[in-house]
Amino acid sequence: MLLGSICTSYHHQYYFSDIFLYIFTSQAANIPVYIMCELWLHSPRFTLPWLFFHSLCRTLVDQNQPPRYKLTFTNGLGSAIYTKKVIWDTNGKPLKICVIANGQDEIDTCVLSAKIRVVVLDGDFNRHNQECWTQEEFNNSTVRPRDKVGAVLTGDLELSLTNGEAYLHSATFIDNSKFVRSGKFRLGVMVIDNLGERVQEGVTEPFTVKEQCGEGNPESE
Repeated sequence: MLLGSICTSYHHQYYFSDIFLYIFTSQAANIPVYIMCELWLHSPRFTLPWLFFHSLCRTLVDQNQPPRYKLTFTNGLGSAIYTKKVIWDTNGKPLKICVIANGQDEIDTCVLSAKIRVVVLDGDFNRHNQECWTQEEFNNSTVRPRDKVGAVLTGDLELSLTNGEAYLHSATFIDNSKFVRSGKFRLGVMVIDNLGERVQEGVTEPFTVKEQCGEGNPESE
């Protein structure tokens, strides 16, 4: 059935099976689901299933909009990063994380005090410097530890924002970055609270982590 016949009919009773059929049909036709949903949101309002589908469509459309808030690292990492040594910024201070708003002045209180987690990403993540990415893309770039090595990064990696800010004091790399495709890592930070909306994750610039045994030895650089 065509979407037009759905939007113009006032007499047909649609059920959930019909609704999901239209979703799958739109995917088969290579039409983004959220575009189909935009059309549906402006269709005549009839029957109880419409109310359910309206809510579902609004969620899908909202998910394709840039998040209202995003996390960011406000200071850069030091130039030399070695395993088993605490991570500092370029001035020897803890890394600072904060949440900022996209195009608005006020930030919801629940966001300003959200719990966050620091993770390790492959250095190739967002190599084209895009403004936005999906949560799936972020999660798929998370670095998994190697067998017999253990965690890539240890320390107090789950923090709580205070007035929208947090500091990473005790993070230490256990493994070097040679084993990932790019040979580099990025640090990423994500919200782990359920806030009812997505906060875009923050990422650092790519960097290399070297073994502590090679510190001070130019031949190991």
